[in-house]
Amino acid sequence: MEAPPWGNTGASAAWVGLDYLTVSLPAEIAAGLGCERLLELLGLDTLGLVVEARSGGFRGWEHSADIAPGGVVAWGGQGGTAHLDLTSGALGHLAALGLDVFGWVEYVLDLGGRFVRVDIAADDEAGHVTRARVVSAIGGGHYVTHSRVVSEHRALQGGDGWTVYVGARTSPTFVRIYDKAAEQGLRGVHWVRVEAEFKRDRAQAVVMAWRSSGWSASCALGLLRAAIDFRQDDGTATKARWRLLRWWRAFLGGVDLVRVRVGRIGRSLEDVAGWIVTSVSSALAACESAFGAGFVRHVLSRGRDRMSAGHQRMLCLYASGA
Repeated sequence: MEAPPWGNTGASAAWVGLDYLTVSLPAEIAAGLGCERLLELLGLDTLGLVVEARSGGFRGWEHSADIAPGGVVAWGGQGGTAHLDLTSGALGHLAALGLDVFGWVEYVLDLGGRFVRVDIAADDEAGHVTRARVVSAIGGGHYVTHSRVVSEHRALQGGDGWTVYVGARTSPTFVRIYDKAAEQGLRGVHWVRVEAEFKRDRAQAVVMAWRSSGWSASCALGLLRAAIDFRQDDGTATKARWRLLRWWRAFLGGVDLVRVRVGRIGRSLEDVAGWIVTSVSSALAACESAFGAGFVRHVLSRGRDRMSAGHQRMLCLYASGA
């Protein structure tokens, strides 16, 4: 499947797209920069953006400006870091101005930016995902998720909209399945959105996994499956072997589940080196003073024999410059 510009219809029955991005720029590249210089750094200065200063800060940063409908850049304070917040509307606006959104995301990654929130959305317009099927699957335990919280909200005062939430709003992964047609005030059409919101370390891991796939729609749907998967409970303890519910498989088009790894396993060799310097070097120096340099060589030799697959992976990534 081809990579979407910022959303596409590449999957079987679903429109798949990038729906929200939040980027944190470290002080190493952002300290002391104002709005104009930040836009230059981000490669957004040539798009002809209409930039409007905001009256106050934004989420703890001292200064901020609107750069698109739903797009905010913020700077000042926060240890010299900067911040960029882009809603679906802002991403669409930037794309309309000529920005290759996914190419730009790769540029920001290479620049050193860290994605602290990313939303992936898939829209069903073929009638596969319905409230009755979602609620029935959840009520029957026919679903797989790491979240413990599942709830539903129905529109009040005669409204016919509905939303099912999976996970806590502040958790690393939060899923919304809702009637997009009702939200937009449309009648007589089927338009249901399945949306996963990834935050903090998981957001960065999701972006890296999606990038590795070439921004394929199938990978995006696989990442959604990792957040919520509807499967037939066959009574066995191994949920990974449960069969997909028929309507969910039809919606996904049979894509594979994509898992991402976050936390300690995602450390770089530089992270490990920093930990050794700050936490181990003094103890190692004391042992070397007491037992001689031969002790240090023995420790290194034994360490080479016991390197884990994770250490080997970090070594390969460092050697390749990744």
